[in-house]
Amino acid sequence: MLADGESADGTEPDYKVMDNQGPDENERHQFVLAENPRAPLHRMGLTATEVQDWITQLEEAM
Repeated sequence: MLADGESADGTEPDYKVMDNQGPDENERHQFVLAENPRAPLHRMGLTATEVQDWITQLEEAM
């Protein structure tokens, strides 16, 4: 949890700060973008870079 006015440890999209407003208090949480080694793409033997490259190729072909 982050204190009021405390910055994230890095910049978006790798770091994101979300404000959760509750009935009694506000909370600020920091989220860090990280790969999940149990994600379906890894179980298929792919990397995030390979998938992003394929997406880019498809977008360029359109």
